[in-house]
Formats: sequence, C-alpha cells, structure tokens
Amino acid sequence: MPLIDEQTRATDRRTPLVLWPWVLAIGVLVLLLMLGAVSLSFLPRTWQSTAATPTQQTNSMMLQQADSMHRYGNSSQAVKTLQTLDLSAPMSVMDKHTYLRLAAESNTQGGSPAVGAKFYDRYLSWSTQVHNQECRSCHSPQAAGGSGIAPTQPSDATRSVLGERYATALTAARSLGTTRRALRAQLKKTPEDPRLHLLLYHLDKAAGDEKAAASHADKLRELDVRR
Repeated sequence: MPLIDEQTRATDRRTPLVLWPWVLAIGVLVLLLMLGAVSLSFLPRTWQSTAATPTQQTNSMMLQQADSMHRYGNSSQAVKTLQTLDLSAPMSVMDKHTYLRLAAESNTQGGSPAVGAKFYDRYLSWSTQVHNQECRSCHSPQAAGGSGIAPTQPSDATRSVLGERYATALTAARSLGTTRRALRAQLKKTPEDPRLHLLLYHLDKAAGDEKAAASHADKLRELDVRR
C-alpha cells in the first residue's frame, strides 16, 4: 500500500521544498570562510612589518630618558645616553626629529659645540627636504586641513630659530668663519643646492653680512617657485 494515496496527493497544498537558496547560502558562507582564512594568513607578516622591533623600542625609551635629562639641565648625561642608541636600527620620523634636536642641543650645552653644530647642520638641512614623500604628510601646505606644520617650503626655514642656534654653536666652537668659507666653496660647485643657501643665509646673517644673507633668501624663494 503506498504511503500517500492518490486522493491525498492530489489535494496536498504544501509548498514544494526549494533547495537552491540554501545551496547558494552555503556556497557564499564557504567562500567567506576561505577569504577570511587567506586574510588571516597575511596578518602575522603585517604585524611583523609594522610593529617596532626590540631595538627600536629600546631606542625610543632611551630618547625619552635623554630628553628628560636635558630638560632638567643634565646635558652631559643626555649626551652619554644618546651615545648608547643603536643608530643602525630604523627610527620613526618623530624619533629622528627628537634625536637630532637632542644631539644638537645637549652637545652644544654640554661643552661640545663643534659636535652640536654638526647636528644643527643636519637638522636644519631637513628643512630643504620638506617636499619629500616622508615629510609631506606633516609639512605640505595641504596637510592637517590646510595648516601644515612649518616649514612647508625650504624658504620658510630662514625664520627658524635652529639657524640662530647653529650659528651660535659654530661661534662657540670658533669655526663660524671656516664653515662659511667651506660652504661657499661647495656652493660654487652646486649653486642650486637649497641646503647650502639655507645654511649660508643663517651664517652670513650671524656674521653681519645682510646683503649676502638676502641673496641666499632670494635664491631659496626662487627654488621654491620652481618646484
């Protein structure tokens, strides 16, 4: 005897079971799980590339300690702390700024103005690289909603206090004159180098040569326009 007689089958109003939506849903779920597994396989490498290494973490901690020492007037100890850094390890942009500033200030105030002047040279020279990709996120005129951090172009650095400190360090080291002559000799070989014009602007100004300083400032503005 059949399980369902012909009369019952003819009057059955139940909706037939449709399987394809379930198959489609299961297929989508499997696809999402596969994509999730692939994404997770890349996460360890991403974390490894962005996370600071132990050396970088140590460098950052030592920079903070040196900064604290310098702020409390212990510049000599700050210099010693900076000398323990592993400079072969990459630094973040902010750590680079902190390192150059601290090395310039603490060496100058700690009794080594010649060394401090070299760091002021490097720190001030960064101002001529603000158009580089690494710097533009902070120093371009469009950064931070149109109020980028100064300098936004190399000529802005003629107003930087770093230039005055650079000249002061060279004066304390009794090498202002020799440095000016060396930079002028370099400028003859590369007259379009904004770094040389910026450094000489501050040194000529410190030496009282306003005409030469104005000439370098004009050249920096000219180079700004060319970019």
